[in-house]
Amino acid sequence: MPAWQRYLAAQLPGAVLIGFGLWLFWGETGLPGWMGIAFFAFWIGKDLLLYPLMRRAYESSAERSSRLVGRPGVACSDLAPDGQVDVDGETWRACAVAGEERIAAGTAVVVRGMDRFTLLVARAR
Repeated sequence: MPAWQRYLAAQLPGAVLIGFGLWLFWGETGLPGWMGIAFFAFWIGKDLLLYPLMRRAYESSAERSSRLVGRPGVACSDLAPDGQVDVDGETWRACAVAGEERIAAGTAVVVRGMDRFTLLVARAR
């Protein structure tokens, strides 16, 4: 399921509850109807504006790994074979791919794959 569909599925119950609550209790408030419509539109607009900031949290691991494969990085610690790397300003747990010797801290690496939340990296050539 794409990230936008996951986000929509997570936001839909809140929008339904707000809409139902406005419809149910609006007569008690004494406010004009356009204010209820404006509030509901604001609620939906908030979700639309927040989506670009939240999109990465709703990505599947396949989407996340496809975005990182091929990206350059730098080893933050020695990879023998496990350690940490910095890729796009984020520190990730990493493992050197099979056949790679020990990778020293500060060495340029490239992401070759991902296994759950561990990047599989090799020396940049």
